Amino acid sequence: MNYSDPKTYREMSIPFASNEEASKANEAFKDELATLRKKYRMRDLVVVAQFSYESSEGECDAVSLNSFGHAGNVESLLAYALGVTQTERQQHNDRLLRAIKTGKRE
Repeated sequence: MNYSDPKTYREMSIPFASNEEASKANEAFKDELATLRKKYRMRDLVVVAQFSYESSEGECDAVSLNSFGHAGNVESLLAYALGVTQTERQQHNDRLLRAIKTGKRE
């Protein structure tokens, strides 16, 4: 499920001041995820996050992969997420193409 909020996305797109600051935030996020995982009894959890930070070379993007639980389940969870995402994108594209062909939006 995708929770899209343009205002929040713009706010989250402001880069961290440095790689060190971004790393600290990512570690704090990981610690909170570990706590929430236990609180809500999520056996396996995989989170991929993207963020940016400023460096002497300009703005840089970074991606973080955090997994909790059985390491052997990470690949299948990511494969499942990719499959769901691709299916949803294809369904969205199909609706757009139908709307273009028929002149009707769903």
